[in-house]
Amino acid sequence: MVASLPPLKRVCVPRPEVLSGEIRDELFVASLSDVMRGEAHLIYQDPALFFANTYPTERAISFLREVMGRLAGSDPTANPSSGWIPPSAGARPIP
Repeated sequence: MVASLPPLKRVCVPRPEVLSGEIRDELFVASLSDVMRGEAHLIYQDPALFFANTYPTERAISFLREVMGRLAGSDPTANPSSGWIPPSAGARPIP
């Protein structure tokens, strides 16, 4: 006999700031220009606060590992034609 699982609403309780409406939808997408100007919400300006409230997905980890490997020149398995960086991009200076 298979044991029944508890309802998702009982197992996954939203954080208080979600229930209160304190967290707005626009907080889920950071504007990098606002971050660079220091105008973004505090959660995007404080690394400790940001990482305390989020986690990287497997795809994000893979993406960052590949990017850092390319930049360091230490990832021989990085595919230079994966589509997100043109083949000639590595030869040009960043403006």
